[in-house]
Amino acid sequence: PPSSVDPRGAINKSKSTSSRRLSVKSNVQAPSRINRTKSDDENSVSTSPRTFINLLPDWSMLLAAITTIFLAAEKQWMMLDWKPKRTDMLVDPLGFGRIMPDGLVFRQNFSIRSYEIGADRTASIETLMNHLQETALNHVKTAGLMANGFGSTPEMAKRNLIWVVSKMQVLVDRYPQWGDVVQIDTWVAAAGKNGMRRDWLMHDCNTGDTLLQATSVWVMMNKETRKLSKIPDE
Repeated sequence: PPSSVDPRGAINKSKSTSSRRLSVKSNVQAPSRINRTKSDDENSVSTSPRTFINLLPDWSMLLAAITTIFLAAEKQWMMLDWKPKRTDMLVDPLGFGRIMPDGLVFRQNFSIRSYEIGADRTASIETLMNHLQETALNHVKTAGLMANGFGSTPEMAKRNLIWVVSKMQVLVDRYPQWGDVVQIDTWVAAAGKNGMRRDWLMHDCNTGDTLLQATSVWVMMNKETRKLSKIPDE
């Protein structure tokens, strides 16, 4: 509108903004670049001097790593439970056993393995019988009387004789469990003219309890004629 009247009667003229524009002049200027390159800017950054102290590793991290290794080794040592055990609690590494100082008793230790147990985690009667048989044969072998057969002595081999079990009685007080170490003692004695008696006694190496008692009578028989024979002199 060309004019307007205010309450006081004064006439104001409207200012035209279309014909006039307000221009803003910026006084910002770009920094001058006088013979400077990128390499100059990088070199301008201050760096600490390379000294022997700066080249050393971070000792705190190294100490933490060593401490961790020692703690892990100590934990492993405690888990293995390295306690000295009696010699009679250790399994014979060669599996042959030994003759006791009295010269009459043969002793051998066995560990009950996982494949020798049943569903109740105890050794089967078959396992116990196998250990008794193994102990008897190792007794003969350790005494130097093993020839070419199943427990046959040299003189028996010459006469074509073999051992035959005619009677055996086993009394089991308690069946050993998986991982138990058992100690078996065995010895022999004469039984009549043509026989030999062999006895066994099985103990738990950890508790000392008697697990099994067994006795048997063996006779000699000719493999060809199937007749009994007297025990030859060795």
